[in-house]
Amino acid sequence: MLFRLLVVADYLDINGLLSLSCEVVFYMIKRKDPDNIHRILNITLDFSPEEEEKMLTRTSHVIIPNVSDDILAKIVNYYKRVVTQPPFGENNIELKAFVLELVKDDEETQFGLLVTADYLDIKGLLSLACENILDMIKHKDPVHIHRIFNIRSEFTPEEEERM
Repeated sequence: MLFRLLVVADYLDINGLLSLSCEVVFYMIKRKDPDNIHRILNITLDFSPEEEEKMLTRTSHVIIPNVSDDILAKIVNYYKRVVTQPPFGENNIELKAFVLELVKDDEETQFGLLVTADYLDIKGLLSLACENILDMIKHKDPVHIHRIFNIRSEFTPEEEERM
């Protein structure tokens, strides 16, 4: 029943229900060995013992294009914080402070986190990263903003002087 609820919540894009269902599944399988997880989730393996052994000994890597290891580590830290803590409100100061701590390194990290949150469709983190970028450019003159975003002028020096 729970797994059908998960599928329906995902299909209908009901994020709150999906998140809650995933959390329930997480706690159901937390600290369980693979055999118990298979039993809990009613999973039967169609592998021969040799194939299963090969799968268990194989090292695999997940490659996410355009995402650096450092940024991915920050995304994982964000998820750990959001999933393991009580739910945050839209204007939660603690969560904003946590995200600011994630991106405090430099502008490249801030933009990397923004682009990755967009690429991986992490709406909450994307919103907070945008707010952070907005705070970074707030009250800056156009020249400074061009420097921050590495925007080169398309105008000649003479055209810029006339403006």
